[in-house]
Amino acid sequence: MVTVDGGAIWAYDGGGDGTPIVLLHGGWTDSRIWAQLTCCLPPARRVIWYDARGYGRSTPPTTSFSQFEDAKTILDRLGVSSALLVGHSGGGATALSLAVAQPQRVAGLVLLAPGVSDLCPAG
Repeated sequence: MVTVDGGAIWAYDGGGDGTPIVLLHGGWTDSRIWAQLTCCLPPARRVIWYDARGYGRSTPPTTSFSQFEDAKTILDRLGVSSALLVGHSGGGATALSLAVAQPQRVAGLVLLAPGVSDLCPAG
């Protein structure tokens, strides 16, 4: 569990080498959506996934929070300076937010039906 302001987030870090792969689930499920995918990834690769607040094994939110800040906290606590981010739905929005705000931390993006809003002004 990774302690965050107002709660705790369950996170899995498989260890391994190379640039970590961080899997970010959508806003209607939890990290179990990645179970079948993880067995297809190289066994020596470091793979990280977590349950966002209120999902799966993480605690429900007790204060206002942002998925972006939670993702940064998890990367910081796990010592990840750069990662390949794989985001599905709302997890895609979190991955994009990290790429825009901290591009040095993002080695690559894989976006699966990303839920994106308010990234670019209308016009």
